[in-house]
Amino acid sequence: MGNTIDWIALDVAKSCGVAILYSNGVVRVTTVVGSPQQQLDRLVEIIGDNNEFSLVIETLTYFRNAKTIRSLLERSGFLKYSLVNSYLIKKVEQVSATDARKALRVKSKGEALKFFRKYLPKINNDESDALALLWALGVINKKTIYERLA
Repeated sequence: MGNTIDWIALDVAKSCGVAILYSNGVVRVTTVVGSPQQQLDRLVEIIGDNNEFSLVIETLTYFRNAKTIRSLLERSGFLKYSLVNSYLIKKVEQVSATDARKALRVKSKGEALKFFRKYLPKINNDESDALALLWALGVINKKTIYERLA
């Protein structure tokens, strides 16, 4: 790809939304599905030779049920721990979905999806949530170039 990765944003779930901000100002999105190990393997493949970047992960702030929360926390912890121990992570941020939506000036997941479809028409909910994390940090904006990761 020729550019280094500045940020990786993860909306962690069985279907994990991933947004990667490159040093040239392009952000690429994808969805990584599978077990935590399969997701990590795909992330390692995406990261490639980039060994120094910042990471932002969505923080859980609301509770569905104990089984779901336990599963999400385990998955999130595994991915975060594995990435932090494998790469030179400059910074790890955690942003709540609520704060990410406030930064976009929207109130719901659907509105966040609609917001990012202006820039990337075929984006899904998981990918828009990952983009919202980067937006909340102020590292992407309307002038950012949005693409789908091949």
